[in-house]
Amino acid sequence: MSVETAAVRFPFPPQGAALPADKPLPLPEIISANAAEIRSQHGVAIFTSDDETMGESVRTLAVQLHTNVFLKEGFIGEEELNGVGLYVDGYSSRSEYFYAVNGNKIAAARQIPCAREGILAKLHIVTPPSEVGLRSLPTIKNFEIDPQAMLDVAHARTLADINPGKVKEISGLASRVKEGATDESHGNDLDAVLGLYTKMLARSLENGDEVWIQNVSPGFVRLLRNMVGEDQVRELGPKREYMGPASVPVAFNLHDATRHVLVSDSEMSSRLRTHFRVIFQGMDDRKVPADIRKLFAENDIQTESRSRTRQALANPKFLACAAITAYSSVRAFPAASVEQFHGSLPVLLGIDVGTAIPYGPALIEAATGRNLPRRLGAAAAAGALFLAPYAYYYKEGSNYPPAVNWIAGSLIGAAIAKELIGRKAKHAKNERLLEDLCDIPVDKLPS
Repeated sequence: MSVETAAVRFPFPPQGAALPADKPLPLPEIISANAAEIRSQHGVAIFTSDDETMGESVRTLAVQLHTNVFLKEGFIGEEELNGVGLYVDGYSSRSEYFYAVNGNKIAAARQIPCAREGILAKLHIVTPPSEVGLRSLPTIKNFEIDPQAMLDVAHARTLADINPGKVKEISGLASRVKEGATDESHGNDLDAVLGLYTKMLARSLENGDEVWIQNVSPGFVRLLRNMVGEDQVRELGPKREYMGPASVPVAFNLHDATRHVLVSDSEMSSRLRTHFRVIFQGMDDRKVPADIRKLFAENDIQTESRSRTRQALANPKFLACAAITAYSSVRAFPAASVEQFHGSLPVLLGIDVGTAIPYGPALIEAATGRNLPRRLGAAAAAGALFLAPYAYYYKEGSNYPPAVNWIAGSLIGAAIAKELIGRKAKHAKNERLLEDLCDIPVDKLPS
């Protein structure tokens, strides 16, 4: 049985009814019926706010636990609560909440995605530019961030290369012992907090996320490093007071951390692999790198492998290359129909399609290569691949009508202009991110 199959309804407060501020909502349904069956098999029941039948109830319980713990710790005041006694901030509406229950403890946390940079946002019609992308995450907004540390974690060359859609902030972690809980008879329970993090990791891997950002206490930094590896958790900047005592901004790469857990012989990695076997069961792994899927199999972690066709159709790089190949195939026919072309249509088609297949990967490598020689080599290769069909076309023809030359010139000019404009926009975006993360003007940044 999956850890997320309990068809139970959590108590949901009617509008205007105050929630108790001193204890969690009662959970009789969670610890009985289907949830109790889940716990008997797996030791922990985990629920998410995207569940169609009980998502809003899960969200309420998670926010209520968050509220209670933060009130008790003095991180927030009662004047900050809404009409039903909950603490809701500007990130709540776009967050996915997770709620875990075992024999002794309840725990909750949330994943905050970056606000999307849609067309209206880019035109500054809906959302100011400082409130989208990486800059929309609370840790990025409220801490001084070392840009190089972010690049190292994301394995990116510039900040503009980091895809905001693959970055999530983990926030609002709260846990407490259940009322009436004892240590007796719960020795086989999976840890609620570890289960919570494992479920969030599974969801992120399914979504294709690559980086997690958090701001946590120094003690929790040590716990994270114990969980996913000493070298995996990177401090992004100096600690500062934010929602309580001083916390440290940190980030880690999900793929690197997962690899560490799957190959490490540490006691914590062994515990986490136990959670993986339970909570990753049936996980959609089509966006997981192939080497990690192989490690899953070696560790008896039964994810749901998709067919190669479905994986390819879900891969943006494959779809981009397929579109370029299709475009190249179509344009060869009208070009070859011009009377002044004396070459072979099959040869032209072969050159056009054959160069289109490696053209996309060459462009990607030219933009994201790990070092300058690789980027320059890829750029040269992309240029040669792009011009090859034009070179054959003009070699095997003469006295083309002006319209043919104009169309060919326009295609080449448009490609060059797109590249130049794209690079300029990317450079401007990178400068804005540098200024925001460092909190100092770009012209004062070290070169």
